[in-house]
Amino acid sequence: MPDLAGAIPTVATVEGDDVKPAGVTLDIGSHCLNNKDGKVLYAVFALPDGGPYTVSLGSVPVGRAIFAPRASILDAQGTPVRDLPVTGFMFRGDAFTALYRSHPGESYLLVTSDPATVGKSLQQLHETVQHTYISTGTAIVVINTGSDVASDTTWAHNGHIYVTVVSDKPPKK
Repeated sequence: MPDLAGAIPTVATVEGDDVKPAGVTLDIGSHCLNNKDGKVLYAVFALPDGGPYTVSLGSVPVGRAIFAPRASILDAQGTPVRDLPVTGFMFRGDAFTALYRSHPGESYLLVTSDPATVGKSLQQLHETVQHTYISTGTAIVVINTGSDVASDTTWAHNGHIYVTVVSDKPPKK
């Protein structure tokens, strides 16, 4: 059972406000759970009361490794209510991210490392495009250039994760 007393608080923002991410780096000093897959590192995030919210959970690369996340939403007693499927995660820029909508009775987000993924290689292609505008006086010419860079990353038990919570309610006027 995860330690809910040490949950990392999150702050809900309203659309238009600056997003306030809550983050943690999981490493050798982090909490550990022993589950059916073996030992996993974990962090618990306390979700704000109210809602509805859009919650973003992200894992960002540290060096050549990235945290392999598995996530469950818990009720106030720490009982799992639902799991975020790994298919719900995707890369948004450099961050491996899942977005989900909160439901009533969801108090915590439990993020653990995923032993089934740890140690596997991830190969990505990063593309960049530059646009250069040149004026001839009578016409504007656009020159497009770019590059592709391949990267090799390894899924890991350790790494940096963050959670942002954005209110789905319209801003107060």
